[in-house]
Amino acid sequence: MRQEQFLAMMPYISTDLVATIVEKQNVSEEEAIKKLYDSRLYAVLEDEQTKVWQYSTSMLYSLLVQEEKSGQEVWKLFDRYGVFAYLREFYDVLHTTGHQYINHDIDIYLESHGAKLQE
Repeated sequence: MRQEQFLAMMPYISTDLVATIVEKQNVSEEEAIKKLYDSRLYAVLEDEQTKVWQYSTSMLYSLLVQEEKSGQEVWKLFDRYGVFAYLREFYDVLHTTGHQYINHDIDIYLESHGAKLQE
């Protein structure tokens, strides 16, 4: 995708995600915008090459919630075991599935690489 096309899509993605945050977390639009823009998810979302921008709004919201719960721990775990590279490599298959499947697939990937996951 050309950079111009990608930049044109970002406001729509952000708007949908902010609306979802407002609805599900019962916060003001201003608070939702701050949550999104301060997140690591947004940093990844801004990078066209990650292809994260192609995920559905519900998947992006799920990723944001996971980050809020234990963002630093999850980020370190994903970085240590190469989960981001795995997601990029298998994006074509994974982006057609639901977030529960992707989360389960990530768990399997981590366990197969020796990560100890909490229940």
